[in-house]
Amino acid sequence: MARKLARESAMKLVYERMMGGDGNGTLQILEEYPILSENDKQYIERVLIGTIDKAEDIDKHIEQSAIDWKLNRMPKVDLAILRLGAFEVLYMDDIPTSVTANECVEIAKKYGEDKSPRFINGVLGKIIASVGKDRVRPTK
Repeated sequence: MARKLARESAMKLVYERMMGGDGNGTLQILEEYPILSENDKQYIERVLIGTIDKAEDIDKHIEQSAIDWKLNRMPKVDLAILRLGAFEVLYMDDIPTSVTANECVEIAKKYGEDKSPRFINGVLGKIIASVGKDRVRPTK
């Protein structure tokens, strides 16, 4: 449950950054959800920094996978969710791609428009297929 909350919090911060925020929402989110573990806080920081540092590559993958859509025409919430999901798929090998896709669809159901979940699922599915990463949960 805490990772789900961490992912949702990370999406909110990615969105805040996209809208010109300075990242001060990080402290507010961490105070708002004291249930977050240190690992969850590290995940949020990694996603926020990673989506900024790797923005060009992430956006290239999104644009190539979102046929007939330009980034500046996408709903901003959808774009924030896609950036989070694309970052996980491209740079976080410890998270199964199916988990990333499912969680991003759930976030889209909560914060996006009616068509957002299907759009998010389709774009992330193409990104996963294009990079050949169909990770499953590692066995111990």
